[in-house]
Amino acid sequence: MRNHIIVLAAQTVSLVFQPFYMPVVAFASLLTLTYLNSMRLADKLFLLLVIYGFTVLIPRLCILVYRHGRNLTRTDMNRRENRTVPYMVTLAAYVLLAALLSYIHMPRFAMVILIVAIALNIVCLALNTRFKISTHAVGAGALTGLVVVYSLLFQFSLTPWLCLSLLICGMVGSARLLLRQHTLAEVAAGTLLGFVGGMAALFIV
Repeated sequence: MRNHIIVLAAQTVSLVFQPFYMPVVAFASLLTLTYLNSMRLADKLFLLLVIYGFTVLIPRLCILVYRHGRNLTRTDMNRRENRTVPYMVTLAAYVLLAALLSYIHMPRFAMVILIVAIALNIVCLALNTRFKISTHAVGAGALTGLVVVYSLLFQFSLTPWLCLSLLICGMVGSARLLLRQHTLAEVAAGTLLGFVGGMAALFIV
């Protein structure tokens, strides 16, 4: 019974903190904590809906079509050889969203979220030929790196947000290990890659 609860908790964490959702969370935070908060509520909700569509809905629908087209199970999708197409679909959606947001003159400090996401997707795609890196850990690590960068940029208190992001990293990494979806090396590499990618935003903004 206890093991069942632990597995259920790990599955819930993996579901809630999927890498798809990280850009949405990052943009929602900027719309709340920066001067972008002065936008009308309707405009902020519409913007988040568009971001959700490109970073979550479109990739997931395309991956679902791909999965059913090849008769792949969820377990099959966790195999390294079946992850290339999902990486490419996600990358294409991110590039299209970046082009759209650039067209409407989204501030550079907000665009950096997508620049980091695109760069990390390219690295993960390249590594996928030899190494099944944890994209959940990459997303959590990137979020932590971006928290540090934005705290420096907007001069808000780093401690509570850093503690929260590190807690998320720990929860996500532990969940992936408990579910036996990744090895410790794959989770650690993902977290480190994501954090370095997030911190690299400091040289862009």
